[in-house]
Amino acid sequence: MSSPFATEKHLRLFKLDKLDGSNYPTWSIRMQIALSECKCKSLVLGTETRPVATAEDAAGSLAASTWDERNEFALHRIQMAVSDRNLLRIAACETAKEAWDILKTSHKVEGTAGKLIVQKKLRDLRMDEGSSAQAYIEEFETLVAEAESLDMDVIKNPEQLALQFLSGL
Repeated sequence: MSSPFATEKHLRLFKLDKLDGSNYPTWSIRMQIALSECKCKSLVLGTETRPVATAEDAAGSLAASTWDERNEFALHRIQMAVSDRNLLRIAACETAKEAWDILKTSHKVEGTAGKLIVQKKLRDLRMDEGSSAQAYIEEFETLVAEAESLDMDVIKNPEQLALQFLSGL
């Protein structure tokens, strides 16, 4: 019997930049989208745990087997979407959730340290000569979104935000 998530639609690989040291916020969103399409996101986020299988419970055994297949699929998708350095971090993982949690802990900077890093990135952001304005705008928007995710309230002062944007041009 074919797995319900292993259709042609789900087997194609998404165009995802590999996770490196700088793109965790956007990588994690894109990866969740890819995992959601193949019905594996709940495994990675831990909202769905492996069913307990008993010899007497055929339905439980089937559910556990299906969960195992989906977990393996999700784990492989994550492993293929990370840099070599990150792959070594998660090489021994047996579940997609375990790999996800290691990557999240390794890359998501929170608290005061995270705020300082984002603040510095915003302050130092410059549009390089000859580069596209669109790339600068996208990078600026990404940093603003990161700042908002850290509750930095950068949008509360639009004039300061506009000055920060213009200073990088």
